[in-house]
This record gives sequence, C-alpha cells and structure tokens, in this order.
Amino acid sequence: MCSETCYELSDSDLDFVESCTTVVRRLLVENSPTPQQIIGIALVLATLERLPLITPDVFVVLTISRSGGDDDFREMNYFDIEITDYSIAINRGGSVYSKGVGSDSFSSELWRIDSSGVRYEYVWPYEIFDHMNEMINVGVSLSLEYEFPIPEID
Repeated sequence: MCSETCYELSDSDLDFVESCTTVVRRLLVENSPTPQQIIGIALVLATLERLPLITPDVFVVLTISRSGGDDDFREMNYFDIEITDYSIAINRGGSVYSKGVGSDSFSSELWRIDSSGVRYEYVWPYEIFDHMNEMINVGVSLSLEYEFPIPEID
C-alpha cells in the first residue's frame, strides 16, 4: 500500500487513535492550557488526524501527571503520548515514597506502532483511557515537549 509514508493500522490501533484523540481534545477544553501547550496539543491532534499518514519531522511528547502527598507519603502517576516521525507510543509511569520504606518508581510502554510495521499492545485501549479520564476528572498537570519547525500538515 503506502508502507514508506503510512502506518499499517489494525482495528485495535484505530481504537487507540480514536480514544487518544478524544482525551487530547478534552485536555484542550478542560485543562486551560497555556498558548505554548496549545501549540503542542494542536501538533498532537494534527498528527493523529492525519493517520495513517506519517507526519515527517514531527517530535512531540504530551504528558499528563497527578501527584500528591506529604512528607510521610507521596505518589505521582503519569501517562505520556509520544509521537515522532517513525513511531507513536503511549507510556505510563509513576513513583511512590513512604518515609518508613523509601521510594520506588515504574514506567512501562503500553502501546506502540512504528513505521516499520512493528506494533506493541500491552492493554486494551479502554483501560488506558479510562485511567487518563479519571486523572483529568480530579485534575492533572500538563506538560509538552516539541521541536520546531512545526511540519507542513495537509
């Protein structure tokens, strides 16, 4: 088909893309992003909406996180959506600290597709996006990392 310019997306991949787009749009409406964050969110949405076409020269990582606690106990959880010109991935991580025990952290890749056709799916889409939506419901911090120039997007 268009192997060098397109991702080969399965029905499951399309579910991920649809759910991801819904969550990102929700952040745009409900999280009061800064102008710089709006640029990054727009880049994420434009890249997702172009699929299965690969967006050349794109690099953006959108992270939502939630943390809380005190001097005796703290925890932090995050999800990130990482998009490059050769892959799209969703990752999850976090850390926990307990004064009596110490700290621990984790990170894992939950889903990935890349331009070579390799795909990795660890959980069902609804599980990831249910957790992301729960975090948004109680309030999240939003961070974006992206590189200019923003590519020309049809």
